[in-house]
Amino acid sequence: MLLTAALAAGPIAPAYADGTTTMTIPYSNTYSNPCPPSTDALIPVSGTMHIVIHSVTTTNGALRINDFENAPSLTGTGFPSTDNYVVDQFDKFFFDVEPSGTEVDDFLERLHVVSKGP
Repeated sequence: MLLTAALAAGPIAPAYADGTTTMTIPYSNTYSNPCPPSTDALIPVSGTMHIVIHSVTTTNGALRINDFENAPSLTGTGFPSTDNYVVDQFDKFFFDVEPSGTEVDDFLERLHVVSKGP
């Protein structure tokens, strides 16, 4: 009887809400440097990251989440050279979850690394 009443009431509301969230947060990361002839094995950088997350539930009940992250002009000092670096990082994440539980994830990361030299 309770199950029949629950089913008649319609779909259960998801634990997430459709919409867009934006935020800017402090960000730091350490990148490895594969580019010769640099002697820097590691490049620790810091700055801020701007994040935009958009989610929507489709008419068939699938959940779509798009996450865009931009960290422009991160700065840091290479190790061991002490050369100065500026890094621009841009990430895109696309998460699709179907009502069946099937999930498809796409990820794109773009790094632009510039050494200012000694």
